[in-house]
Amino acid sequence: MPNVPNVPGVPALASYIAEGITLLVADAISLLFGIGGSSYDILLDGTSAFDFDSIVRLGYGQEYAVADYKVEPGSFVSYDKVQLPAELKLRCTSRGDPESFAELVSQIQDAVDGTDLYDIQTPQQLYESYNPVRWSYEQSATNGVGMLIADITFLQIRESEAAAFSNTQQPGQAGQVGGGNVQPQTMTSQEQNAVSAAGVM
Repeated sequence: MPNVPNVPGVPALASYIAEGITLLVADAISLLFGIGGSSYDILLDGTSAFDFDSIVRLGYGQEYAVADYKVEPGSFVSYDKVQLPAELKLRCTSRGDPESFAELVSQIQDAVDGTDLYDIQTPQQLYESYNPVRWSYEQSATNGVGMLIADITFLQIRESEAAAFSNTQQPGQAGQVGGGNVQPQTMTSQEQNAVSAAGVM
């Protein structure tokens, strides 16, 4: 398609109008439903944990650590690659009044203070067992004071397997075991002198 400038005096092409309408519709959907509508959510026990209108940004990070150890003479060797907990960053928005904002801020603060595990639902994957470890929020004249924007960072929590023991042995129930008869021995004169010098006898 030729590059026709959109300036006064030049008739608008139908392709420009169609493209503009498509972009306007996409912006409206993004504004109303966030990056994916109901397909993005923060879940606690299978239900929405916060009263957000939409999630407008999601960032995922995964890191691995490789241990380095010094080897003679002065060189290093790398091995033992370890997976670190993953991190999810969400930007959520909500429109409302000061009362609803105060309730939402209280919900987030309680979540960050607590140890509950949350699931982050996305169209690609369900990220399970995450706990919020950092958050902030803002209101600005640019976005309108009627909108609250909250950034929440979730960290993956790995739970260890619970050890299950059954029929454990009690030390007090163990029977006495003889180690054999012990015969008394007469000390030598050298041993008697050492004991006498120590002041034991």
